[in-house]
Amino acid sequence: MKTYLPRTALGATLAAFVSTGCSGAPDVAGQSAPSAASGGISVSVGSGANAASASGGDASSTSSGPLPMPCTNAKGGALTPGSWENVTPPAVLEKGSEGGTIAFVVDPVNTAIVYVGTSHQGIFKTTNCGADWTHINTGENGAMLDQGLEGTFAIDPTHPEVIYTDGRIGGPGGVFKSTNGGVDWQQINPPEIAQVFENGGEVESIAIDPTMPSHLVVTPHFKCVAPHPLNCLVESTDGGASWTVIDPVGAPDRSMILGELSGQVILDFNTWLWAEPFGGLWRTTDRGAHWDHVWAGYGVYPYVERGSDGNYYAPGATDGVLRSPDAIHWTAIVGSHHAEGMSLSSTEIYVSDIYTVNQYSSAAIANAGLWTKLPTLPPPASGGGWMLRYDAHHHILYSSGFGVGFYRLVTP
Repeated sequence: MKTYLPRTALGATLAAFVSTGCSGAPDVAGQSAPSAASGGISVSVGSGANAASASGGDASSTSSGPLPMPCTNAKGGALTPGSWENVTPPAVLEKGSEGGTIAFVVDPVNTAIVYVGTSHQGIFKTTNCGADWTHINTGENGAMLDQGLEGTFAIDPTHPEVIYTDGRIGGPGGVFKSTNGGVDWQQINPPEIAQVFENGGEVESIAIDPTMPSHLVVTPHFKCVAPHPLNCLVESTDGGASWTVIDPVGAPDRSMILGELSGQVILDFNTWLWAEPFGGLWRTTDRGAHWDHVWAGYGVYPYVERGSDGNYYAPGATDGVLRSPDAIHWTAIVGSHHAEGMSLSSTEIYVSDIYTVNQYSSAAIANAGLWTKLPTLPPPASGGGWMLRYDAHHHILYSSGFGVGFYRLVTP
């Protein structure tokens, strides 16, 4: 029987690496970095508590469609900036620490719509930025998703009624797809693909290509099984109708670490990043066949986003926020805070450091070395957010933290 490492235990292990300067951490050899940068727009994809997949940092519409619906507080009034508001779906809130919110995704066209995955309670949807919620997965295969945990989401940036998620740890596993905004779901991992991943096909991260939304890349919650290498991936270029297994060279060695909390980010069709909390950051320019180790620090999480200044940013639990002009050469921003969760607005970097209780901070992209502490979550919350997302239309920063719940902060 597989023994799952609770996220609290996994977090404690990583915290030990942080506090000891990563002494005794696995020795991961670096690879030479490629010489040319790729283009493309970074799309942050959550995995595990990571999240999840999302529509990019500035969750703002690039469509010519209608503007997003207005958002209100719990009493129907206007939102006011300055403090975190607990907007956890009531059914999840009632379950307390036994439940919790996991991955979430903001609709890239109508950003008032947010989908939140939970621990064994299904998927909840809001159309007013969290003031009200509906248990949405009530149609085909919805009950199957209620049995597991939704630890990753991907949403089509041009047709946001198309959503992908998983159903791990007690659920059916594999990859599920909805084409009607989360009501009905189809399992799109055939058995021959599902059995490539441990535990019947448990998924950690689903990434969607911002340049070609029918292009998906999926990684396992733990490892792949023989005859495939432990660090394999699966890829689809037709929205999940067919799949190819990728057995990569030079990618993270999952015999030393768990796949949990890791994840991949697609920059363009050929160029991807892969972040590992215990191993650093890798990059491929040939669709996963070969990987180069471009950052060897520990505690890198797969919430990579491209800022308004053209630089790429990634959160680091040991080195602070990482920055790169080309997604190849990375440096830690001097003075930045340790970060597990991260999201960007057009002007700000927002991070959460879950190992410092309720530590949320922000810095201007133009002055990323000067950080300001944000308000803490209201009691009884004692943790922080593994996943952050910023809605630029409504100026809302969202935070999801498992048993801590789901919160929003209206920014100035």
